[in-house]
Amino acid sequence: MRRRTKRQQREYVGPRARELATSGKFRNWLGIEQHLRLEESCPEARHVLDNERIREELDRLCEVANGGE
Repeated sequence: MRRRTKRQQREYVGPRARELATSGKFRNWLGIEQHLRLEESCPEARHVLDNERIREELDRLCEVANGGE
């Protein structure tokens, strides 16, 4: 896989992480990060998701997708 620029990383990882969070398949941001790194061969997910606000947003999206409010 071709190495992505930082901008390309954010453009891919951010929306993809939100998509995964709303799928109901993950409990929190950490599961999403692991999925992106291991299943989608996206090691840069660790760096892109290294942000407290993003992690909180993903956790909220996961909670709502899994029936919580």
